[in-house]
Amino acid sequence: MSRNLGSGYEAIKSPWADYAVYSLPDASRIEARDRQPLMDAMNGIIAVNWLATEPHWTATSSPFDQKYSLILVYDGSGLVAFSVYRILQMSAGLGIYRSGTEVLPAHQAAASTASLRRKF
Repeated sequence: MSRNLGSGYEAIKSPWADYAVYSLPDASRIEARDRQPLMDAMNGIIAVNWLATEPHWTATSSPFDQKYSLILVYDGSGLVAFSVYRILQMSAGLGIYRSGTEVLPAHQAAASTASLRRKF
């Protein structure tokens, strides 16, 4: 994968100079041609972090549904982190549930450092 998701998607302002960040409020808008490589990259990060031997996301249980939102973080080597959010309909309106954030170990320090800078 490249540093970016592709020309059909616009990166948002990143707190890290070496990373491109994408916010996708409706994951179903990800083009069909981009889904399998992205799902493979997401499963690769989960496999590293959790020593998983089976893919978490599959064609029958995919994150590319309008009920999900995605945050994707790329560097020059490809996808290095992501968050999945689930949009829920509640009696008071829409709610958001973050179902997980996964960051490759080599990139966890960058995320922690940026978080600390924003807090102080």
